[in-house]
Amino acid sequence: MQLLLVIVLLASVMSADLVSSEPVTNSGMRVLLTAVSVCLLMLFAQVAAGVTSFRLQQAFQHRATLLHSFARWKKLHLVLWAGGSAAILFGLQWTRLVRVNWRLGDAFLIDEFLILLPVLIPLLFSWAAFYEVDRTIGRQIASRGGPEFLPPGCLRYVITHARHHLGLLLISLLLVVAFQDVASWLAPADAEAELPLFVYLPLLLAIVVFLPVILRAVWPTEPLASGDLRSQLEEASDDLGVSVRQIYVWKTNRMIANAAVAGILPRLRYVFLSDALLSSMRDDQIVAVYAHELGHVRHRHLGLRVLASLFPLVAWMAVCATFPTAMGDVDAWIAQCGLPIAVASPLLMLAVMAVYARIVLTRYSRLLEHQADLEACRETNGENGVGGEQLTPAATRRFIETLEQLTRLSGQSPERRTWLHPSVQERMAFLSQMAASPTRLAAFENRMRRLARLCVMLTIAASSSWAVAHLLWGWS
Repeated sequence: MQLLLVIVLLASVMSADLVSSEPVTNSGMRVLLTAVSVCLLMLFAQVAAGVTSFRLQQAFQHRATLLHSFARWKKLHLVLWAGGSAAILFGLQWTRLVRVNWRLGDAFLIDEFLILLPVLIPLLFSWAAFYEVDRTIGRQIASRGGPEFLPPGCLRYVITHARHHLGLLLISLLLVVAFQDVASWLAPADAEAELPLFVYLPLLLAIVVFLPVILRAVWPTEPLASGDLRSQLEEASDDLGVSVRQIYVWKTNRMIANAAVAGILPRLRYVFLSDALLSSMRDDQIVAVYAHELGHVRHRHLGLRVLASLFPLVAWMAVCATFPTAMGDVDAWIAQCGLPIAVASPLLMLAVMAVYARIVLTRYSRLLEHQADLEACRETNGENGVGGEQLTPAATRRFIETLEQLTRLSGQSPERRTWLHPSVQERMAFLSQMAASPTRLAAFENRMRRLARLCVMLTIAASSSWAVAHLLWGWS
């Protein structure tokens, strides 16, 4: 889900710079068709949630099958939402309507907000519709004598999902757009030049550095209270040699059982533990989850992910600067196909980055998760805490139990993969294999070291190529 969200929102923001200066015709009809498209997407979500809620009330004993079917409906809705967003933005020319017909192209962030409106409304409404399914499940469990837990009100439910799935992404995109608007005001002659594209890289790095601060603003948090659990977590930090500025309770109304670490710099490094995780897991399991997050820091995964994420952008800039003739031929081919270069070229870059993210970044990130799992197993070798560098079968079994508990809390299938995470089933199988074969474990760790060096070297090579080519073309 997250990758598709990133692609659609990036395309939505990019569309603001891809429109021509000519107003569109039949603006009233376009607004009407946009409203109809949004309503159809909302109706689909409402029907899927309503039918599922009704079936759960009638046959709750078959909830596993019903929820599996509902998950497929949610995936279909997400695909329809992405296609509908593309149709609204590029087919109905919603972006041109906002920026040209309504003359809002120079309005600071107002045009971007209106462009995103028909994209975000169906998404927010879908969460409001899906709330009914969670509420039905809570009521059915409570009526059968189970633990009484109902999700918060619909509005809080939607806000929690929006903060979790959209908050960080939207703030980062809007910061980039705001920077672009300010730069175009200060230097209108250079607004379309290549230099601002390069200047975006320090801006993106600044966002990465201050990511923990942004997350604290997006996610409602409070510091973890002093006590035995906090002492165990701080002890794990000391044993792993990882400095953490603060440990926060991530307040999700017990809707999300998860943890996260953010902060490349020790002075700006926070660990977030959700309230559902803290209230439903034993202390030793929480320490294991915490050690997994610190494993990402110990192996420099935060920086490696930044480099791996920025590599396609830097490589694209390097190719454009190093082979201007070839890129000119590509532009000519695009023009022969009848496509406007100003639109097709950025969308081509976005498509290349999406394919890279789906294939390369996904596989690499899943390997990083496996490596962090190994660190968590090593950290919890002892019965009551830390214990050496060996990967023992007992520690592996305990961490697998933790993964199983997390899966039950999140309500996800053990076979479900995400964009950046392998499935829980794959993680458990991997740990069992590594614990049974020290040779395979050593080979994996060597492989991860080689991949880390390769990631750094490729990014440096692409950056150097861009810099050299830019200087050479600038002198010629």
